[in-house]
Parts: sequence; structure tokens; C-alpha cells
Amino acid sequence: LWFDVWENKKNIVQSRIKALLQLNKRIFARQTLVQRINKNEAETFLNNHHLMGYATAAYHYGLKHKNVLVAVAAFSRGRKMNRLSSTERSFELIRFAGMADMNIVGGLSKLIIYFEKNHKPGDIMTYTDMDWGVANTFEKLGFRKEGITSPHLYILDLNTHVRNYFKAFRSEDIEKDSSRFLTISNAGSIKYIRQKK
Repeated sequence: LWFDVWENKKNIVQSRIKALLQLNKRIFARQTLVQRINKNEAETFLNNHHLMGYATAAYHYGLKHKNVLVAVAAFSRGRKMNRLSSTERSFELIRFAGMADMNIVGGLSKLIIYFEKNHKPGDIMTYTDMDWGVANTFEKLGFRKEGITSPHLYILDLNTHVRNYFKAFRSEDIEKDSSRFLTISNAGSIKYIRQKK
């Protein structure tokens, strides 16, 4: 657990730990309603409830419980892939998060099934961070493990405690004040694919 993650996302980290200990409040997906939501709603929710925050996506869906947004899934546009026929497209599940301190049992499954009914993907791919991903979660949802990606490098600004992708920095900028920056990495990611039903 990097100190910048703890400092900037403490409530999310605590929620993840409580989830592993089964201490979070639980609601069931059948008690929720799936809705298409706009980018601003998704961005606000994911920045508050996902360790990596919002990432650009084409489609945003949410689960609402008693008219309160409790989970969000963000998907890419369809892409051509050699593994699929010429008429099929692969979509990426870019982000999923539930509200901090709450476990939505069956929530991700409900969102994926709804997305599949509306977009007819050839398959859905996703990546789970090996620092935080829970083993077998995606396998239980019908995804198969496709491979492991290399760790991502980041530059951590020790003054602001904000990290950015290593590629976003020029080496000369780091060399000017090397004591201010720390190079760090995650543990890599696992790639998963769910074939169409």
C-alpha cells in the first residue's frame, strides 16, 4: 500500500479492507435498477469510489438503490479484434466501482448482462490490478484469464503526493529536481475475456 494511495484515497482503501473482512453494508442487485448515466455522474462517482478514479469511456451505466447511485460500470466503444468475426466487436469494461462501505451482491454481473443485452458484444475484456484485484472474481462471472501485463511505472511527486504515468514525464524535468520525484510501479494486471453467451 503506497502512502500516496492511503493519503489520497483513504476512505476507499478502508472500504476495500472492510469488504474483505465482510464488514461493509450489503445490498442485493435485485434491489437495484440499472440506468444509463451521463459522463459527469460517472466521473464524480468513480473519482470518489474507485482507487484509480475516472477513465475516458463511451458508455456509463449505474445501479440505483432507492434512487441513490450505488455502483457504476464504464465501457469502451466496440473494437475489431482478430479473434472475432468481421461483424463482431470487443468491448472493454474500463471501470467498475461500488459505493464505499457497501457491497452490492451481484451488482457487476447485473451491469454486464444489461450491457450485453443492449450492445451485443462479441466479447468483453477487462483488466484487474494485481495490487488490489480479488482472485477469481471475474472467473465467477464467466471471464477467462487471458494473460498478465507488465507493471506500470509511475512518477510520484513527493511534494504533492500525486502520481502520474512515467511516460507523461520528460527525463530532463525529473533530472532538474530528482529528490522531488520517486519512480514506483504497481504489480501489473491480469487480462480477462468474457465470450458472448
